[in-house]
Amino acid sequence: MFEKTFCTLERAGIFAVFAISVFLSFRVCAFTPSALEILFCSVNDSAWERTKAVICAYFIWWGLELLLLKLPFYRFVVAKTVSLYICILLMFAFHFIYLSTGGGDIKIADTVFSFFALSVSAFVTVRLTKVDKSGELFYPCVFLLMLMFVMFFCFSIFPPKMFLFKDYGAGIYGFLEKSVEASRILT
Repeated sequence: MFEKTFCTLERAGIFAVFAISVFLSFRVCAFTPSALEILFCSVNDSAWERTKAVICAYFIWWGLELLLLKLPFYRFVVAKTVSLYICILLMFAFHFIYLSTGGGDIKIADTVFSFFALSVSAFVTVRLTKVDKSGELFYPCVFLLMLMFVMFFCFSIFPPKMFLFKDYGAGIYGFLEKSVEASRILT
């Protein structure tokens, strides 16, 4: 019974995380962004900013799953952490493969790729929650989650000048650079 409910919830999670991430991806495009929107929504078309919306949606869904089900906590944390990193790596890989082929609109491609990455992530989560020895990986996974939070907050506010953070269409890194350029034009 538990496995069936969990599998159904993971399938629903694919669509829920996808819907939330699409909303967060296009939120800043429609309105003047606030500080929270800059932190949690994507502000340009770089690989990091597109993935950031999926990470936020993933953590929202993760919290809902913990509230709705009484899950074996250690196995759940291990499964979700590993699947989150797999999802992120897949999204980065798809983003750069698409850019290297000279594809068109990256927003549409990243949206489709994120759905595929979320599907693979849900499959990995379901498989890893069935492994009994996954509790041994709990502390390394907690470390990886803390590392993800640090990277999330640091790189969202001050993105380094690296290929993961560059919007190749506009040639900028993050929102602050866009703001600095706008203020230079006005002065």
